[in-house]
Amino acid sequence: MAEAGYPFPDPEAAAEDLSRAYRQDGDSASLRRREIAVATADDECALRAHVPATELALRRDGAQSLPVTRRRELTDLGAVHCAAYRRAQPVVGDLAHAQPCLSSPEGGR
Repeated sequence: MAEAGYPFPDPEAAAEDLSRAYRQDGDSASLRRREIAVATADDECALRAHVPATELALRRDGAQSLPVTRRRELTDLGAVHCAAYRRAQPVVGDLAHAQPCLSSPEGGR
C-alpha cells in the first residue's frame, strides 16, 4: 500500500484508521471515497503479492490433510459456495476479485 501513497503498515492498520475516522467524524461522502480508495489499494497490493492464490493453495493443502468425512463436508460447502457465486454474477457482474468457485479441484468456475 505504500506504493499507492498510504502510510499503513498492514491492512489492519488501514481498517483501524478508517474506523477511527468514522467514529470521530461520522459518515461523509469524502470519507466513503477515502475508504474505497484505501480498499482498492489494499486489494491491488494483495493481488500483486499473490495473496489470494497463496491462501487458496494453503486451504487446499490443509483440506487434503483432513479425514475423508471432513473433506466431503468441505466439498458440499464448496458446492454451496459455487451456487451462490453463480447466482450472484448476474446481479453484481463479473466477480473478478472474489474467490472463484471452489468445488472443483482446479478451482474453476
